[in-house]
Amino acid sequence: MRVVDVHATLHRGSLPEPHRDARMRLEAREVVLVALRDEAGAVAWGEAAPLPGRSRETAPAVLEDARSRLQAPFELDMGAPLPSISDRIADVAIPSSRFAVETALLELVARRCGEPVETLLGAPLQGVRAARLLGGEPSELHVRLRRARDDGVGAVKVKLDAGHWRARLHALREARRVLGDAVPTLRADANGAIEPEHLDEALELASRAGLEWLEDPSTLDALERLDAPPPVPIAIDEPLADEAALGRVERLVARGLVRVVVLKPTLLGGVLRCMDLARSFCALGAHAVASHAFEGPVGRRACLRLARWIDAHARQTDRAASSDGSTVAGHTEAGGLIHGVALEPSPAAYDDPGAFCVEAAATEHPDGLALVGPDASLEWRALRAAVAEAAVRADSDARLVVEPVERTARSVVRLLVSMQRGQPVLPLSARAPESQRRHAEAVAATAPPLHEAMFVVRTSGTSGQPRHVVLPRAAMLAAVRAAARRIPVGCADRWLVATPLSHVAALAALCRVLYARGTLVLAPDGPFDPRLWVECVLVHRVTLASIVPAQLERLVSAGLTAPPSMRALLVGGDAAPLVLLARARALGWPVRPTYGMTEACSQIATAAENDPLDGALRPLDGVEVRVRNGAIEVRGPMLAEVYLDVGRLLPVRDADGWLVTRDGGRLEGDGRIRVLGRLDDVIVTGGHKVHPLEVERALADVAGDRALCAFGIPDARWGQRVVLAVEGQPVDAARILQIARVRLAAHARPREVVSLDAFARTPAGKLDRRATAALAARRLGLPESVTRRIPDG
Repeated sequence: MRVVDVHATLHRGSLPEPHRDARMRLEAREVVLVALRDEAGAVAWGEAAPLPGRSRETAPAVLEDARSRLQAPFELDMGAPLPSISDRIADVAIPSSRFAVETALLELVARRCGEPVETLLGAPLQGVRAARLLGGEPSELHVRLRRARDDGVGAVKVKLDAGHWRARLHALREARRVLGDAVPTLRADANGAIEPEHLDEALELASRAGLEWLEDPSTLDALERLDAPPPVPIAIDEPLADEAALGRVERLVARGLVRVVVLKPTLLGGVLRCMDLARSFCALGAHAVASHAFEGPVGRRACLRLARWIDAHARQTDRAASSDGSTVAGHTEAGGLIHGVALEPSPAAYDDPGAFCVEAAATEHPDGLALVGPDASLEWRALRAAVAEAAVRADSDARLVVEPVERTARSVVRLLVSMQRGQPVLPLSARAPESQRRHAEAVAATAPPLHEAMFVVRTSGTSGQPRHVVLPRAAMLAAVRAAARRIPVGCADRWLVATPLSHVAALAALCRVLYARGTLVLAPDGPFDPRLWVECVLVHRVTLASIVPAQLERLVSAGLTAPPSMRALLVGGDAAPLVLLARARALGWPVRPTYGMTEACSQIATAAENDPLDGALRPLDGVEVRVRNGAIEVRGPMLAEVYLDVGRLLPVRDADGWLVTRDGGRLEGDGRIRVLGRLDDVIVTGGHKVHPLEVERALADVAGDRALCAFGIPDARWGQRVVLAVEGQPVDAARILQIARVRLAAHARPREVVSLDAFARTPAGKLDRRATAALAARRLGLPESVTRRIPDG
């Protein structure tokens, strides 16, 4: 097998919650991802995560080691793949770098053989026992132990902080007494924090607490002075990473003083090296335990394979332990839990770690144009440098950050800094009202750790109270891929953004361009100007863009034709009148109406290229859509899981994974969905339900280029009556009412028509129906008490 490409990138990500032990407090990790590609185009990934405080390795050194020691192309001997892999990584100097390269090579070889890596290693696909780390104060141990017991956890491990190890051991003993045999198996890790003169005392206390073992209680010198096997088994972890200390550990095992060895592939140079060590130590009578060290899913999966191998080949049967706050594995398909939060994200988040990586994009297309803004134009190599420079100045805190943004290259660079560091970001318009800014800051200040979150996006609020949606990386990646299957995006494409950079449509465009290594073009910040927008398309040879119907209406009203470079124009954020779409297409605009929402990372359904412009849209691949009780419901991998409010998380989906929207709809026989408008907007008049969108569509051609807004106002006889507002110059209201009598059922006909200079709209250009209805009601002379009763819409 021939490996034709080697690629390594540096990432920074936050832990699901801060970790503290005897030596350090750890909140984030720098991780090097190594990608290898064979001649058939298959790509496999490995992960190197040097552990601060445990080794002298640094992520930049690992990155340089992987790049300099592993030059493509090179061959692997498929007749003896494991020895060939060992030979290939022998020159890689840093252990965690060897681990990453080995992981990727094992994946490539297994794919070529058509079997799992576990089969290649002789590690059956079976479940292994796992441990959960318990942190917090000693007084909290009872609560956390009960929670672990209720979750069915088989074993827990508690860190013994320097100076507090006695209190924790006493707390463990008391917890054992209170909870009895139902408490999970107890382990403790001292990280060498116990002074040599107190070692005998600590071992006796650990024995009274009923610990399964005590890990790294003190120095090797102190352990060597023991004259008999201790009352509680001792486990060794960190000295195994020191080649000079290995011989001493072997002698301690042979004397029966150490009975457990904890093998971390990332610190020991790979799974194959750990397999050799496990054989040696088990032959001396020790237990071997597989453990990882804060890696992401790529590293954890490799460690799980080691645990399975140990379980199948070593003499002992209890094999898996945690070293850091997550588990080796709970079963063969997922990781474990930490305080009820799943640590193993969707595999989609990690099968392409370079998807949203500026470093990877710059390596692949250094001279390609990446970003065009009113303040700067940057090639990918220049964008990489700008992101790196901004990252040096950025706050290193891994918590949710509120980022004021404008439609500028500088704002895009700041967003990319957070994306590359794995720091969730809440983009907020730099022009947002003070009340909105204060609320966003309160949301961020009280947010829990948002593991794997990419963005937290504020919804428009046109249907009620705005909400903050947590968009994970996995969901955004699934959304980008699904959208690309409907409208492909390549490195030659240029995507023009005219919506606020805080809006999900703009963020989705950024991710699509980054994924495709294309170009993001930013329209000048400020109000939408159709002529400047078209000039931007012409100058920068834009191929793709997304706008809202109000912006499209202004393009059409100005009679502006589509430049030849434009191949798809997404029209979303609101319902576009069919007559408007038809007129736009007559001017050459390749309009593709779309339906989406923030909770789905933008798109849910988009017209295919040959679909008729009849108001029905085709769901993207992988998106399930159904209609129940008149409401559209959506399910798919691109959906968010939670809303973030001040001090709490609220679910987005129900127990079966469905998002129940507030949009009315109807499924057509060919599987397309027809969106009928917001259910909150429905007008109930004389017992009949009227969707405003159906009224607007029926009369769209009568008003010419003018936008329409149908709504209901309170009526003493009918409950509500239908009113139609027309944007722009005054219209012939009598003619519109006459045509409505022909086209609409009696209950759906407008009773009044009112002209407004301009409709109320959100910063993204979407119609604010309730505010527009209130404006129209006041134009009709209705009292304020009536306008306050107009339903939210």
